Amino acid sequence: MKKIDDSKLYFYFALTTLIIGIILAVVSFYSIYSVEPEIKDLLASAENKDKSYERAYILLRDPQIFARYEHFDTEQDLQLGYSTAKKLNIDSQRDLEILVSKTFPGTTVKKALRYFDNKVYYGKEITADEKRYLEVLLDRRMKGARLGRNTMIFVLVVSMISWILLFVEKRRVVSFNSE
Repeated sequence: MKKIDDSKLYFYFALTTLIIGIILAVVSFYSIYSVEPEIKDLLASAENKDKSYERAYILLRDPQIFARYEHFDTEQDLQLGYSTAKKLNIDSQRDLEILVSKTFPGTTVKKALRYFDNKVYYGKEITADEKRYLEVLLDRRMKGARLGRNTMIFVLVVSMISWILLFVEKRRVVSFNSE
């Protein structure tokens, strides 16, 4: 009796997961090493803040693949969590509430993005209070890039296991058929 050769199945699965892993690596590391540092520099810039904030928003407007805005806080009012507030040096609950109510009263993320789109389109200045919202978007992008990197590692491990199984299968088929 001849053993069924599953090596083609292993090969195509391993190749597919390898390609997916490489694509995830390129996208994630481009964001981590190119886009995010540029946005951080723009937000920290002391010169020409309005143009720097505008450029940072334009870069943040197209989010990282794992940090899309479609499902991010769409039904709820924009709320900065305490962990994010600590990162942004917002010390008190009162300051947090003032920031949210002053900057985006009763808005969702989509409305906030529309608000910034209009500011950029009409050439209006982005203020320091609004810069904090850009920092929240940057934080979201950074988390998405890290998720992409971690997913890439997982997919590459699955690919590596598939390559190992491919070579084991080839050995078994050869040894079984030679008997």
